[in-house]
Parts: sequence; structure tokens; C-alpha cells
Amino acid sequence: MRRLSSLTFESIVAGIVGQLLLVITGVLSARLLGPEGRGELAVLMVVPTAISVIGECGVVQAIIFFSGKFPLLTGKIFKVAISALIIQSIVLSIGYYTWLNLHQSLSLPQVANDNKWISIAVIPLTLTSSYLMGLYQAVALHRGITLLRVVPLGLFAVFLLTTASLSQEAMDPAVFVWSWILSGILTCIIFGGVLIKVISATEFNENTERLSIRHFLSYALRGHFATLSLIDGLQLDKLIIGFMLSPTALGLYVVAQSFSNLPKILVSSLTIVIFPAMTRESRMTNRVDLLLGFLSRSTWYFGGFALILLFLQPYLIPAFFGIEYKDSIEVSQILILAASFGAIRKLISDGMRSLGKPGIASMTELLSAMVFSLLCFLLIAKYLLPGVAIALLIAQLVTYATLRAALNRHLVRG
Repeated sequence: MRRLSSLTFESIVAGIVGQLLLVITGVLSARLLGPEGRGELAVLMVVPTAISVIGECGVVQAIIFFSGKFPLLTGKIFKVAISALIIQSIVLSIGYYTWLNLHQSLSLPQVANDNKWISIAVIPLTLTSSYLMGLYQAVALHRGITLLRVVPLGLFAVFLLTTASLSQEAMDPAVFVWSWILSGILTCIIFGGVLIKVISATEFNENTERLSIRHFLSYALRGHFATLSLIDGLQLDKLIIGFMLSPTALGLYVVAQSFSNLPKILVSSLTIVIFPAMTRESRMTNRVDLLLGFLSRSTWYFGGFALILLFLQPYLIPAFFGIEYKDSIEVSQILILAASFGAIRKLISDGMRSLGKPGIASMTELLSAMVFSLLCFLLIAKYLLPGVAIALLIAQLVTYATLRAALNRHLVRG
């Protein structure tokens, strides 16, 4: 337990450092591009990122779950992961390229239209980063997991600072995309090489157990929507704003999200440690005890953290991003409340998957997306950006209550 607490603390510190780097890059992009340019940058990244998240099909979480449950099969699971990564990268990239060719007259901002081709590289890089994180968790390379969460953002910040210091003209959103791509390539080369070396040096007695590809894929697909996170992973909120409002509105919304990402970062830090630890426990009661212990403490932490952030927003956003983003303050406060409930919901969702119930987590994720979409279309016309934030808050409340009820029912039956 002491080892688990130490890893959790290390993971949270990595999450906080990562969030600080996100704030730095966010401030740079917001100040160098302005609200409209920041929105155009989001347009360039949102669609390929969404395609990557959808096309991953829950394989990464299946890798973590089956490696924990059947550690002797990790070598075979690694081979399956590499095959899946290659197939998904090729198919999704070709699909995105074809879609761009068939829709030459996309109603995107001009800058986005001029540079949309470079965003194709976002797909294989996003997939590779996701698979690397899953495989590092599978083989319990905890220090590598910590670095993998910080190094790409650090490299991205270095590239941006270097480019900004050398450039004498106004920054183009494409420069930011290229910086992200270069940092991603370097990260994949370094961490991929380390992972291959570790896997190659480890002996797995694969003859003692047999990997059922059918069960592996079944688990992946049943839990896909929970892994996918239709709102956060698919960035459904940004897609709706991008197509229904304006690039400026999207830029304001992205800035409003800057501090609401903190609860998400913290819960990701917890689940990175808890999910593999739970799957390695052979007894179901031990898994449940781990989940309930972390859930109880996290609820208080996230609640207090949200209140502090809520009152600081009128000072933080103008200080970091400038007075031109003052319209983001109200939206940011609503998003912080939504993110806090979403963080607890994420913790329960990952816990249900580690208990072997990925379908429940997926159903609540679908419910969240449907409630959000319906409320968003009802509220956005009258309230604009605050309407989107309110819709997200209500959706998170509804799905949190639903998932908590499902967990309680499972515990009673168990």
C-alpha cells in the first residue's frame, strides 16, 4: 500500500507539472495567435484527434487489463498491440485523407483550409502516444510513465519558445501544429526504443497460458465508449462550437478550459496507478477496497480544489491570457464544476472496467454524450458559450449519479 501511495504521489506531481506546461503552451498560443487564431489552431487539431480516439477502439485499455490479469502473456499482447497500432494508423490516415479529398470545400476558416493537410500526421502520432502509455502501464514502467506524461509537453514548449523567439512576423497556427508533430516524433522514438529494449530483455513463459483474441477484442469494444470519452476524448464540445459559432468563440472556450483541465489531470494521475494495480489483484474484494478507498478521498480533494479554482478564475485568466479573454471567465467557472464531477465519474468508470464491467462504463458515457448534445443544441442559441458549459455541467451530474448508482448496485450484488 505504501508503494501504491508513493506511485500515486509521483503520478500526481507529474500531472501537475504537465498541467503547468499546458498552461505555458496555452498562454503562448493564446497571446501569439489571439482568440481567432487560437480557434483556428483548435480546428486543425480537433478532427484528426477525434478520429484517432474513435479509431483506437479501446485496445489500449484491453492491453492494460489483460497484461495485469495474465502477466505471462505480456509479450504476446505486445505483438498484438504493435499489429493493431500499424493497422489503425494506416486505415485511419487513409480514411482522413480520403475525407479531405471528398470535401475540398469544407466550411473551415481560410487558415485551417490552407494547412489542414499537415494535420494528417496527428493521427498516427496520437495513436502511438496512446499505445506507448498503455504498454508502459502494462509492464509497470512507472518512472517511464511519469516521464511520458511530461517530456512531450516539455519538448512542445521548447519548440514553441524557440520558434517564437526567432520569428519576426505574426505566428501561423500551422507552426504550432508542426511543433506538436516534431515533439511527438521525438517522444515516440525515445520511449518506443526503451520499451522495445525492455520487452526484448524480459522472458515470458507464454506456453502456460493462451491469449483469447476474441475475449481481448470483446473487452476492448465493450469498454470503448468509456475509454473514448465522447465529450473529452472526441472533443464533442469543441466540434459543436467550431461548427455552430465562430473561431473566436472556440478560442475563448479553449482558454476557459485551461484551468478546468486540472481535475482531469489529477484523476488521470490516479487512474494510471489504480487501474493496473486493481487488475493485478486476484481477489475481487481487494479490487473493490482499492476503488472505494481512492474514491472516498478523491471526492473531498476534488471538491475543495474546485472551490479554490472557482474563486481564482477572475484573477487567473486576465493575468495569464490577457484582458481580451475576459469573456472566458464565466465559462471557465462553470467548466470547473463540470470537470470536478467528471473527474469523480472517470474514477468510477475506470474502476468498473477494472472490476470486469466495461459495458456499464460505456453505457454511461453514451448517456453523457446524448444528454450533453441535446442540452447543447437547446441552450447554445440563447446563451452561446455559457450554454455549452451549462449543458456539460448537467450532463456530468446526470452521468455521475447514474454511474454511482450502478456501482452501489454492483457492490450490493457482489
